[in-house]
Amino acid sequence: MNFRQALRSGLALLLGERCVMCRRPLSGAGVCPSCWLHLPYTRFDGRPGNPLERLFWSEPNVERVNAYAWYKPEYAVAHLVHAFKYHNRPDLARLVGRVMGAELLAGDFFDGIEAIVPVPLSPQRQRQRGYNQSEHIALGIAEQLRVPVRTDWIERTVDNPSQTTLAPSERHANVEGIFALRDVDAINARRLLIVDDVITLGATLTAVARTFRALPDCRLRLLTFAAAGRYHFGRPEPADLSLPDHSATYDSREIRRYHRDAPAPPTSPPTTSTT
Repeated sequence: MNFRQALRSGLALLLGERCVMCRRPLSGAGVCPSCWLHLPYTRFDGRPGNPLERLFWSEPNVERVNAYAWYKPEYAVAHLVHAFKYHNRPDLARLVGRVMGAELLAGDFFDGIEAIVPVPLSPQRQRQRGYNQSEHIALGIAEQLRVPVRTDWIERTVDNPSQTTLAPSERHANVEGIFALRDVDAINARRLLIVDDVITLGATLTAVARTFRALPDCRLRLLTFAAAGRYHFGRPEPADLSLPDHSATYDSREIRRYHRDAPAPPTSPPTTSTT
């Protein structure tokens, strides 16, 4: 625990912890039960052939892909993502990993996984942030799977600009060739779980998958906490989008691009539901 984390823990004891999503007081750490209940779940549950998995059908070493929750900046879940990504809350990343790991154990998504590999940050960015949030998500998952987390198998060799600052057309070029395997001969696992925090277009995870092509017999399963972008299918319920003090916009024209059975576009502009 570094100084900032110790200070935050002390203040939490003194002032009382609050849920990072709704700001209600809570006795535990991080997220209250109501907010967990109302996360905008993807409901993929590790099932093959889901919309995110289709992004990787051209990658021969990728077997399965899953994301736990939808992400948009106006969703309340953004507070949780920002907390563990930018605001010195690696404990929340580990909590997210434990929850995802426990829920996905009920299916076959983790079958045969021998090790977990978090997507690495560049050394410069990790020093600046103090931790890698994807590593802490992986550590939480590992508590459920009882397999090792390997941070020594792949490295980010380029401190490229953050994907969040780039247009979609620039993202794949931004991550091309930025990863490298440290020691191919040392990687003895043949089915790996690759973990990242958020997937948008899949550019970063595609770059990771192509790096692992150096191991022809190695197969990958990809897991993120959140999925951003236009991959929703079907109309989400208002309670799935956010908490009462947040709002989100439903646009069926956006959904229809990805799911032909979605409701027809409204004749009037999309409405905003306050939940």
